[in-house]
Amino acid sequence: MIAAQYMMGVVLAGGESSRMGTDKALLEIDGMTMIEHVTETLRNVFEEVVVVSNVPVKYSFLNLPVFPDIIRNCGPLGGIHSALTHLNTEAIFVVSCDTPFISEGLIRHLLTSHTNHDLCVPKMGKEVQPLCGIYKKTALPTITQRLHQHQLRVREIFDLVDTSIIPIGPELPFYHSNLLKNFNTPGEFKQYSRRSTPKKWF
Repeated sequence: MIAAQYMMGVVLAGGESSRMGTDKALLEIDGMTMIEHVTETLRNVFEEVVVVSNVPVKYSFLNLPVFPDIIRNCGPLGGIHSALTHLNTEAIFVVSCDTPFISEGLIRHLLTSHTNHDLCVPKMGKEVQPLCGIYKKTALPTITQRLHQHQLRVREIFDLVDTSIIPIGPELPFYHSNLLKNFNTPGEFKQYSRRSTPKKWF
């Protein structure tokens, strides 16, 4: 297990939000932007939290360090590469900016479940969630090689490095069906935007 003090929380905010039509990180739920919900949760676990984005001015209100992609136009894998390259911790905990219901309980569960694997990501139902989990520096050479080959699917990394996939189900005290819900279209966001953010998830 890697303790939280040896890891940084990383929020990926580099997406173009083309299907949403606006920057989804800045859409509000319960009076807070989605990225604020994510960073608040990460701050409850990690001493340091950073954002990866090529437009740092948009997120200056968070008062967090913002790093750009080193290799541009490579999607989330490029953001993970940038964080692993810039930061000097043994590992990072990556979360996408559009998963506002992620809980401290889930993060701590993954930290506890992680051992010596290069990656550790959750699985809910049949869906593995590559943009919520632990990425170690040991995976960086493989990620870099894939970027140079313009092979950008994050899930394809799982077969190339030592990956631990942790099932997340109703038996866990922090479980909720929307725990890893993300938003890609205005319709998806409208469906959930009037609901209360589940502050009691832990």
